[in-house]
Amino acid sequence: MRRLFCLLLFTSFTLYSQVVPPDSLIEEVVYTIQNSIDAQNPDPINELFDYDLFKERIFAGLDVDESKQEEFMTGMKKGFDWGQELVNAIKLEGHYTAKSYTSGSDTISAFYRMVSGGGGINYHEYEIYYDGEFHIFDVYVFLTGQYISEAMRQVVEPLMLQDDSFMGRLSDLGSKLFGEKKEYMNDLKQFPLIKKALAQSDYQKVHDLYKDLGEKARAMKSMQLQHLLALQHIDTALMTEYIDIYKKDFPDDVSIDLIMIDYYFALGEYDKALESVENLEYWAEDDGYLQYLKSNIYSVKGDAENFAKFGYLSIEWEPWLSEPYFTMIEYQLKQKNFTEVINLMKKLRYHCSLEYSEESMSGFELFSDFLKSKEYKEWNFQY
Repeated sequence: MRRLFCLLLFTSFTLYSQVVPPDSLIEEVVYTIQNSIDAQNPDPINELFDYDLFKERIFAGLDVDESKQEEFMTGMKKGFDWGQELVNAIKLEGHYTAKSYTSGSDTISAFYRMVSGGGGINYHEYEIYYDGEFHIFDVYVFLTGQYISEAMRQVVEPLMLQDDSFMGRLSDLGSKLFGEKKEYMNDLKQFPLIKKALAQSDYQKVHDLYKDLGEKARAMKSMQLQHLLALQHIDTALMTEYIDIYKKDFPDDVSIDLIMIDYYFALGEYDKALESVENLEYWAEDDGYLQYLKSNIYSVKGDAENFAKFGYLSIEWEPWLSEPYFTMIEYQLKQKNFTEVINLMKKLRYHCSLEYSEESMSGFELFSDFLKSKEYKEWNFQY
C-alpha cells in the first residue's frame, strides 16, 4: 500500500528527465545517511532533505494556495528536524544501519534499521530522487506505519479547518477533496493532540483521546498504532483487546511486531516474543540484530544451545554489531572457554574498535579465572 501511495504522489512532481545514478554514487549517499547519524551529526542528512519535494507530497490533492503552503512549511521547519530526531533517538549506545537499497530510473528506496539507546528497534525506508544530485523527499517509518508526509498531512488538515475561506469551499469540494476523510472531519483536530501526548509519555491521555474519536478515525492505522504504544504502559487486558482489532484490520502488517517484541518479553511470554521477531525476518532479511534479539530471548528461556546459536549467527551476519560479542563473551567466560573468549575479544577490537582493559575486567568476578589463565597471559604478552 505504501508503494502505491509513493508512486501516486511522486507523479505530481516528476518533471525532470530520468537520470540513472551509478551504484557507487548510490552507496555513497546511503552510507552518508548512516554515518551522519552514527556520528551524532544531523547536518549531512538534513542537507539531503528536499523540502520543496516534501511539500508537494504533503499537499498533493489538497486545495491549498501556495502562500498557505509556504506559511505551513515555514512553521514546520522550525519544529521539524529529522536528522536531530534520529541523533536523539540513538544516543546512549544506539545505532543506525543501512541494510539495503533498490533503485529505479531516477528514484532510490533505501532501507535502514534503527536501534535506539534504550534498545528499541525500528525501520525506516527513504524515498530518494536523483537528478544529478540526491534529494530525500520522504521517509516511511515502520513503527508508525506511515510516511512522514502522511503524518504532516494530519497536521495540515486540522489547520485548514480553521481557515474560513477553506470552510467556505468545503461544502462543494469536501467529498472530492478528502474522500472518506470527510466522514471524520471533526476528529482531525485530535490527531496532533494524540501525537503530543504520546511524545510526553501521557499514556492515559492518549487512550482517552483515542476513545473520543469517531469510528473511522479509530480505525486508521496510525491512530491504532499510537494507541497501542500507549496501552502497553497502561493495561494488559486492553492491550490484548486492541491488538486483536489491529491484526484483524491489518492482518499482513509488520508494524505491530515492532511493538510486540518488548511487550511480550516484559510479560514473560517468550514464545510470542520470538514469533514477533520471526515475523520481522520475512522482510528484514539477514538482519543480525534480530538474531541477537532471538539469542536474548532464548537466554531467559534457559535454552543455552539456541542462545549461543543465534548469538554467533548475529556476529556472522553483522560482525560490526557490538552487542552480541558482549553476550557471547560472557557465555564463554562461564564455560571457561578462554581461547574462544580471546577470539571474540580480537573480533570485537577489529570490527567494533572496542576492547576490554585489564583494569575494567579486574573489577568483576566473572573475569577472575580468565585473568589468571595461561591463555590470557600469553595473549596479553603478545598484545
